[in-house]
Amino acid sequence: MNTPLLLVLIGLAGGVGSIARVVLSGWIAERRGAEFGIWIVNLSGSLAIGLAFGFWTARGGTASDWQLLMVTMGFLGGFTTVSTFAVQVLELKKKNAVGQAQVLAFGSILTCPICAFVGVMIGATLGAAA
Repeated sequence: MNTPLLLVLIGLAGGVGSIARVVLSGWIAERRGAEFGIWIVNLSGSLAIGLAFGFWTARGGTASDWQLLMVTMGFLGGFTTVSTFAVQVLELKKKNAVGQAQVLAFGSILTCPICAFVGVMIGATLGAAA
């Protein structure tokens, strides 16, 4: 169901998610460093995607429902980012901060899916109880 209106809505939601990413990761980066900022954004976004999916599907929705697509593919898709994460890993390596680059890379690869899984479990429980 990729109607032009749905694509526009997902695009708008993605733009808002991107703005939220820049604001939150920038705020965290000022206090903890750029790498930590994008890691926290990706962790929280992974958890939120899991929550949304688990809750929505537990309430009888499907993964292709436009409301879920706007939240997950739109807002949270714009909020989380693999490309910024990848560039930050490469920047750390270029600065000879190989240990930090490895922690960011492997830490993200391990923790983001775990957060999404935990989010699905919590969301499903909340959705079933609602």
